[in-house]
Amino acid sequence: QLGALQKNVALRRGSAYCQQGRSYPAGSADRIAALTQALQTLEPLVGLDPSDPVLFMARLEEISAHRLLGEVGIADRKIQALQQLMPPPSVSLAARAEQLRVLLLRQQLCGFFQTFLVLRHFDRIEVGKQLA
Repeated sequence: QLGALQKNVALRRGSAYCQQGRSYPAGSADRIAALTQALQTLEPLVGLDPSDPVLFMARLEEISAHRLLGEVGIADRKIQALQQLMPPPSVSLAARAEQLRVLLLRQQLCGFFQTFLVLRHFDRIEVGKQLA
């Protein structure tokens, strides 16, 4: 139980650093420092077993931090790796949202709209399952 608590505290700290980084202007030293600290805090968590629910949230925060640092190539690779783990639908949707943000940063509007349409279709399927 102590191990689970420690992982959750580390996840919350990493998330807090990401939120702090978002509050600073893009490219500023403060943003880079906060997001780098987030990545360092999340590093031990992103290698956890896929059965650990902390893994998926840590990976989403890690992806977000890389995107906010402008490291879209790294963020994109991490999104692909996350999707290969077959995460729960809510995590998969969040990863797709990050993928849309990466595409927008790259100004790949065609890919953005294709992913958006897939996400929209996937969302309708999930809503239908929840109503059934």
